[in-house]
Amino acid sequence: MGREDVARAIIEVLKEARGPLTFDEIFEGVSSRLAGSARKFEIREILSSLVRENIVVREPDYERKRMVYRLREG
Repeated sequence: MGREDVARAIIEVLKEARGPLTFDEIFEGVSSRLAGSARKFEIREILSSLVRENIVVREPDYERKRMVYRLREG
């Protein structure tokens, strides 16, 4: 399993979501897709690189008191 597989799974989970997701929600979705073969650290690292590449947006959700992630629009 490569980084591309994990990145693809993260993007698919965010596409199917009905709104922004927390890291834990993304982790659960990716783990179920990849049968738990990706570790939390690896997913966090790849999610951070997707944010730096401007594919995913990280923003605060003040109601949930968490940072949430969503795909960049456009």
